Amino acid sequence: MSVDPGAPGSMKCTAQGNPTPTIKWTRLGSRATLSTMSTLMFDSVTESDIGVYVCTASVVGFDDVVTYGKLDINGKLIDYTTCNAI
Repeated sequence: MSVDPGAPGSMKCTAQGNPTPTIKWTRLGSRATLSTMSTLMFDSVTESDIGVYVCTASVVGFDDVVTYGKLDINGKLIDYTTCNAI
């Protein structure tokens, strides 16, 4: 996803199952949970938000399902080895 600086943004992660999977959003390289909702919201995207985000869907007794989303700012070149704007 690429948005204008200061604009809102969101990433959606859906999973179905019985029992219902739990969702957890983290940033690549971090273990800190950013959200447990299916949609990760950004109110006003800044350079510090640029990076790769990880959605993990979990059900006890089964392997986790993981997907990735990349957040960019329009007009910025990104070094993805560091996730910093150039």
